[in-house]
Amino acid sequence: MNAGMSGTLCGAELDYVTQIAGGGLVPDRGALREEFEDRLVSPFGLHRDPTSCARWWDEAPWSESELRRQIAAATAWLRRCEPTRRPNRNIGTSYHLKHLCEDWFRASHGGSVGYTLNGCFIMAALRLGLEVEVPAAFVWGARDFYNPYVSISTRSVEALRREVETKVRKLK
Repeated sequence: MNAGMSGTLCGAELDYVTQIAGGGLVPDRGALREEFEDRLVSPFGLHRDPTSCARWWDEAPWSESELRRQIAAATAWLRRCEPTRRPNRNIGTSYHLKHLCEDWFRASHGGSVGYTLNGCFIMAALRLGLEVEVPAAFVWGARDFYNPYVSISTRSVEALRREVETKVRKLK
């Protein structure tokens, strides 16, 4: 886990999330689509081609502000993780990690809504300069978006998982 970060959002970290979620760092009016569509990322995930990505952006029912809120929550969690040189295949894909992020957010905010779309989690990772990688054995099937591995350390993910477990035990 990054040094100096506490388990609850407060101070500078809370200001950062508030600034992102409130629009201070992310312009409104489709700016997220502009920023991520060329990288083949929509709120649903990482896509195999530009046509698929554009179609899913067209179908996304969420407001820009809701997507920013979700990216901010994922950013706060990911900033607490140590980056690795390569995507980590030992901790699961972005879909698994986004669930851990949601658990952490709820535990840190007394049960408040922490839902994060897989694509918003990926957007946060890319903004932080983390690498993502499609699982080699991925079979497309009927889906045209996927859940990549992310370049964060197992040690920091496990530390955050333990932090959540400790907070949940204290609430019981």
